[in-house]
Amino acid sequence: MDSNAFVVFDLDGTLFDTRGDIARAVNAGLRAQSMPAAAEELIISFVGDGVGRLVDRTITAVGGDLALAPLVAKSLMAYYHLHPVDATRPYPGIADTLETLRDLGLPLAVASNKPTDLCRTIVAHFGWTDHFAQVLGADWGGPRKPDPAVLLELARRLGRPATAGVMVGDSLMDLQAGQAASMRTVAAQYGYRPAPELAAAGPDVCVPESADLGAALVALLSDNQ
Repeated sequence: MDSNAFVVFDLDGTLFDTRGDIARAVNAGLRAQSMPAAAEELIISFVGDGVGRLVDRTITAVGGDLALAPLVAKSLMAYYHLHPVDATRPYPGIADTLETLRDLGLPLAVASNKPTDLCRTIVAHFGWTDHFAQVLGADWGGPRKPDPAVLLELARRLGRPATAGVMVGDSLMDLQAGQAASMRTVAAQYGYRPAPELAAAGPDVCVPESADLGAALVALLSDNQ
């Protein structure tokens, strides 16, 4: 195993199933502006590219007024900060994966398009703060995924070459960011995006079930070719 190896995880749809809390927050934002609610499945199909895009796409889908998007987003975030973990749960096997990687001495990080404070709140709620050396969200100070800048910044903070890293995520943006940063990539096909869509992006490994993520990462990191 490369002594410089490290692993970066997306948060929503990769470490945690956050669908219920995101959908409730979005609908709270819509309701505050007298717009109709959207189905959870529809809302989740828009997740991954930041709150602004999520709000714009959902308002468009329900036939609302895009001019009210800033107000919807404000109400959404106010609700979400009060209810970040009502329904959120780690995916099965993720706790064991983190323990395994930490026992191997691997630095772990989170790179999300969710605001950093919410990422840290969710991680802390489940007692995982000590697992992650770094947690960076959409407001980290640079462009969001799929731009590789956040991954390159994490590599810099960890003191590791980006080429020694692995990016794990459930969206094309995660995989594209990892590939652009010259990192190996793992597609979390148990998350929010269709499995064939992720496989078509050419990740190094596809993982259909969250319980298998730890073994897949150990195998990938043990391959020095």
